[in-house]
Amino acid sequence: MINKQAFGWLIYVGFIFLLLVCERVEATRSGLAMSRAEKSIKLKEARNEHMRFELAELMSPAQLELAAKTRGMTSPEPDSVTTLADLPSGSASSRWLAKLVPEKGVSAHQ
Repeated sequence: MINKQAFGWLIYVGFIFLLLVCERVEATRSGLAMSRAEKSIKLKEARNEHMRFELAELMSPAQLELAAKTRGMTSPEPDSVTTLADLPSGSASSRWLAKLVPEKGVSAHQ
């Protein structure tokens, strides 16, 4: 029969061994999760870079002009274009922004 002290040491060593095995399993699981996350990040960064390239290509003036022409848009006649400087100074359409933004030192609630 095994004495109590040897049995206690056997339990203690078994417990330590079990802790080490659990720690190793958890470290492996964490490593796999981190590897998957890194792979996902790299994939998303590559897709993001591809989308930026595609956006830059679509925003080029030549591409915008081609898209407008395929949708039936044409350039406006030069005399039909009005700039803000061409509007009369006292007209209501030239003061709409001034009504939205209060002057300095004037409260908007007055």
